[in-house]
Amino acid sequence: MHIITASVMRFCQQNQFIRFCLVGATGLVVDAAVLAVLLAFGLGPFAGRLLSIWAAMTNNWALNRAFTFKSDAAKLPEYLRFIAVNLLGAIINYGVYSAILLSFPESSPFAALIIATGVAVIFNFMGSKLFAFRN
Repeated sequence: MHIITASVMRFCQQNQFIRFCLVGATGLVVDAAVLAVLLAFGLGPFAGRLLSIWAAMTNNWALNRAFTFKSDAAKLPEYLRFIAVNLLGAIINYGVYSAILLSFPESSPFAALIIATGVAVIFNFMGSKLFAFRN
């Protein structure tokens, strides 16, 4: 079992896209948790999602900086580049999310969140790799 675990860990360490997806999974948890709190406090699913996306982006920048791209660039310019890339990704994400909820009003906001996030992940990875975390 230790050999399998070590092999999986080695693969994840060597594969930037896998690391990016692992970080993205933590962002999805942050996104869903913040959305749940905001919904519980009476904020609607559309306004709540705008805030939850921002929280997830900030989480993902910090973790991608340390874990995925191992960046030592100046933090503020890098953060702003990351936010710019991810704002475009968030527009894609939010558009898909909204389209699902408007087309299927009985849909769960959380199911729409997961689908929309999956659609935007490739754009976000390429933008992060080629623009936000460029060295």
